[in-house]
Amino acid sequence: SITEISGECAKCPNAGLPSAARTFKDDPINSTAPCNPCTICGGVNQDGSQYELERCTEEKDTVCQNCELCGGGGVRIGCSGINPGRCVTIAEGVEKVLATQAISVPAILTEPAAVALGGDYP
Repeated sequence: SITEISGECAKCPNAGLPSAARTFKDDPINSTAPCNPCTICGGVNQDGSQYELERCTEEKDTVCQNCELCGGGGVRIGCSGINPGRCVTIAEGVEKVLATQAISVPAILTEPAAVALGGDYP
């Protein structure tokens, strides 16, 4: 949508809003420039592939960073939102991690840890 007030440029909704509601203008001086939705790193479901390196502002889009891979049999957890996540070692016998969530991981979990999975798996 276009944000315009009496021919003067109005700011796009951004400050204090959740990432899905933030907008920016490519041309903040042009009063008829549309407010564009800010990019959500990792997509609307924040799939754990990217995190927010620089927040979207009223004048520029979000800068996303790809989540880094972990070596040595580790898996990255918590990579989404503004969090780059951390690498943890999963328990022997676990072949696949099916989901991740944006959380702050306590430093104790940066050491080898067992991850308990619930549910029915074939």
